[in-house]
Amino acid sequence: MARPHPDKMTFLEHLEELRQRLVRVALYLAGGFAACWGFREEIFHFLVQPMRKAGFTDKFIFTGPAEALMLYMKMAFFVGIFVAAPLVLWEI
Repeated sequence: MARPHPDKMTFLEHLEELRQRLVRVALYLAGGFAACWGFREEIFHFLVQPMRKAGFTDKFIFTGPAEALMLYMKMAFFVGIFVAAPLVLWEI
């Protein structure tokens, strides 16, 4: 079905296009997170490299049982945002 010109779209058609774009953005972010999760050790070592050069040890002390997992998840999520940024900005 041919789409009408964007100026001629109804309110519901605009909402449908917004929903499609938001779903695509969510998929891009999930893909960026998944890609970064696969390289979490390499990304972690890259991010702590300045601390190592400054003389700090690379042994981290975790005070909670899930703290190490959450560190990796947050890191993969935020780096995944930067990985997916070109596609997200294209949708915007």
